[in-house]
Order: sequence, then C-alpha cells, then structure tokens
Amino acid sequence: MSGWLYLIRNRDLYKIGITKNFVNRMRQLKPDNVVAKLYTSDFVKLERELHYRYKKFRIPQTEYFRLKSHHLKEIKQRISNLNYPMSITLWIFINAVLLLLLFFFLILVFISLNINDLNVALFKSILWIERISFGISFISLFYHSGKYLSFWNELKYRSTKFIIFILFSILFRLAALIFY
Repeated sequence: MSGWLYLIRNRDLYKIGITKNFVNRMRQLKPDNVVAKLYTSDFVKLERELHYRYKKFRIPQTEYFRLKSHHLKEIKQRISNLNYPMSITLWIFINAVLLLLLFFFLILVFISLNINDLNVALFKSILWIERISFGISFISLFYHSGKYLSFWNELKYRSTKFIIFILFSILFRLAALIFY
C-alpha cells in the first residue's frame, strides 16, 4: 500500500505527516508552503524515521516541529534519494539488456530461416538490433515511467533510458564493424 509523505510549513512550524490523498490533506491543512513530498510504499516507516530523528524539535502531542534550515536540507536530501534511487537505473539497464537480447535472438532465428550462412545471419541480426536499439532510445524519451516521480526525476528516468539504449546502439554498431 502506497501513500504520501509530506513536509509542510506553517509560519515557523513544520509538519511531517502522511496521507493517502495529498490534495485533500493540503486543502484541510492549508499550508504556507509544501517543502517536500514523496509518494512511496514506505510512507509510514519513513514518517516514523523522521519523527524519531527530529524528536528533540517536536512540539509535544503534535506532528509539528521547529526545524532549522539544515534539518530541512537533510529531509529534502533523504526524500530526493528515495525519489530516484540507483536501483531504478539498474532496473532500466537490466530490462534493456533482456529486451535487446530477446529481440536479437528473435531476429537471428528469423534471418537464419532465410539465410543458410550463420555469419551473415549474425551480421544482419547485429545491424537490425542496432537500428531497433536506436529507435527504442527515442521512443523512451516519450514513455512515462508509471512511477510517482517529480518532474526532474521523471526527466532523469527518461534520459537514463535514452542514454542506455543509445549506448547499446553504439555497442552493436561497433560489434558489426568488428564482426565484419
């Protein structure tokens, strides 16, 4: 189950809270500023962690804190790291490898059915997979991640996919040059 962790400011107080419906909760609280927010499956755990970490600055019996600017930086950094972890890049890379291998073997089998020479079939398959990889790289710029990422993290996601597929395209081009 996923939900929102948020950090809002009302005057000189900050609230660290969680909700399932961010828009309704902000309508209820009417904050001066939304400092940070994150949609995650670990929203309850993360809220507990932040409440514990800043318990010295907590106003008793509330979720409000008197935080300093360096505390806000720490919280934003923590949320930013969760927002786009390195595991997303690894996941993109692994999926790209698996997708391109699948396409490569399908193309190789299809070309091998028409051409009896395995070397020629391999060479043509490498050329085709290079073109496909290049095409996928541009399609990935327009493909939404489906994750609840901020604008900048969504941009990172799309550009990471683009770069990975372009690199594979270059690698297949080099392989074709070396192979032939």
